[in-house]
Amino acid sequence: MAERDPYFRTVDDESDWGVPETISGDDNVLVTNDDYTTDKHTKSWGKKALILLITISAIIFTWQCYITLMDILEANLFLGAAFGVLLTVFAGLISVEMFRFYKGQRQLAKAEQLREQSALFVRERSHGKADSFITELKALYEHTIQGELLLSCLSQQPDYLNDAEVIEYLSEHFIARLDQQAYRLIQNESVNIGVLIALSPLAVLDALVALWRSFKLVNKINKIYGLSLTRVGQWQVFFKIIKMTLLAAGTEVAISTMIEKTSTGMTGLVAGSVAQGIGVGIYVSRLGQEAIKQSRPIASNNKPPFGVSVLMDGIMQKLKNKDNEPKS
Repeated sequence: MAERDPYFRTVDDESDWGVPETISGDDNVLVTNDDYTTDKHTKSWGKKALILLITISAIIFTWQCYITLMDILEANLFLGAAFGVLLTVFAGLISVEMFRFYKGQRQLAKAEQLREQSALFVRERSHGKADSFITELKALYEHTIQGELLLSCLSQQPDYLNDAEVIEYLSEHFIARLDQQAYRLIQNESVNIGVLIALSPLAVLDALVALWRSFKLVNKINKIYGLSLTRVGQWQVFFKIIKMTLLAAGTEVAISTMIEKTSTGMTGLVAGSVAQGIGVGIYVSRLGQEAIKQSRPIASNNKPPFGVSVLMDGIMQKLKNKDNEPKS
């Protein structure tokens, strides 16, 4: 390089390069963590108080049962033994129910973990990580009908796919079959519940019936995807799905739009009852679709195979068929 280069100049080897002191490292520098966010996993005081109340109640109940057993044994040995057997059976049933509840919660947690992992695979398009995902998926569906279907799909899976392509393959050849059953169930139940509300003279009573049938719908969807939940777990998932459905954007707008279109040209009680039936049917459909998202072990952004207009046409057709039926 020339000494008179217009862009560079020679520097003496013994000159100071002016290296900042921070590069050399200073052990006296205090490294602080400026993350002031609260711990998201901290339980609320209300939940802690509820757990504490249940624990205290269980201890008191157990102590009272023990005292009662001792008193009965002192009075009559035969009755005491019979009461002891009854308590043993009762404790066994509680233990089985608690085990089923724990197992169901683990299934839900595992399905959510697999769902997040599958979404990560699709974004990263990595290689070699899908084997552990498939192993966990097999464990989730072990000894079930869904597990047999999964093994059948895996036996035909090509061996040259990357992680994202494995997820797409499982979604199209395995989960898609479960989706077909779930969406068919949602469509039928949404139409039937909508017709029930539209024809009902007792809106409050039938609203409770519709709520119960929606609860049964969510449970059936969970079973389609291989989730085995206790009654407590079922209600927990149901309320979670209701909350997420209410918070979903577009639900209220879609229902209001369909009700306005349906009630056009109708007047009085007929328009009101039909609009209520269609609104409830659409909402039940939203509940079912949210249940699919929560039960699926693989994330998906696919739209449902039927739209709101299909539900509206189904409800209107069933109402016309009811009107055309001969009255006895």
